[in-house]
Amino acid sequence: MEKLITINKFQLKLFITTIILCAFYTISSAQNNNDLFYVFNKDWTAAKDFNNATYFMQTKIENDSTYTCMYYQKNGPMIKWETYKDKNLQILNGLFAWYGSNGNLDSSGIYINGQKDKLWKLGFDDKAQPKITELYENGVLVKKTNYKTKRVILPNGAEEQLIEPRDKSINNNKIIPAKYPNGDIAGWIDYISANLKTPERFVSISGPQTSGTVGVEFVIDSTGKVASVFIYKSREWSVDAEAIRLIKAGGNWIPAEIDGKKESYTHSQKLTFQVGD
Repeated sequence: MEKLITINKFQLKLFITTIILCAFYTISSAQNNNDLFYVFNKDWTAAKDFNNATYFMQTKIENDSTYTCMYYQKNGPMIKWETYKDKNLQILNGLFAWYGSNGNLDSSGIYINGQKDKLWKLGFDDKAQPKITELYENGVLVKKTNYKTKRVILPNGAEEQLIEPRDKSINNNKIIPAKYPNGDIAGWIDYISANLKTPERFVSISGPQTSGTVGVEFVIDSTGKVASVFIYKSREWSVDAEAIRLIKAGGNWIPAEIDGKKESYTHSQKLTFQVGD
């Protein structure tokens, strides 16, 4: 038996019922036993089974305080990424992201214990740069920046002209990026080439002589471990899942250094899945 979550599309509240999802096991059999799958109709009510569904959601239980929910079009890219602190999916805590119909990232940000925190990015241009950013501290909006109008809006409604630095270089710090062992970039490419697998589900959906690209962003912490993996360009559930698996299975990196001190480092990688004849 699997648990099926039905979404109230107006309040986005979650409640649980039970249903057998035999047809869905065909895509979930290779996943972790802690992963749960839920299926929905076009109006986000509970679907009878996967064949009749329009959307589905995968909930990954990362640990006792991290529950990642990824919503998908049944045969298409991701719709939304959510992270919760509790198994009832009530306490927003971690990354939240929304995607366009083509799978490109539309907006993203962080919740900490139910409150918006840090930098939120809203809308992206053709160069993958946010059109608007909002900076929060413990749920309180500090400032909003509109890069199209070049204006900074403060919480009291006052506006300021956006002043961009003349020198757009990072800074004068000595930065050594994180490196992959066994040849750095060459070793990383060799690892990807040897271990990237095109899932059968994607082959059947995409068809012969096609390809699909997934964009992955991941954090390498100060010890060299892959601390988190995020899909910033979604193609379809099975290749997204394979991209996450590949990154996590790559082992430790040599951590980045800033002025001689080991620091976390964010790396982006595009992965292309090829389908032959």
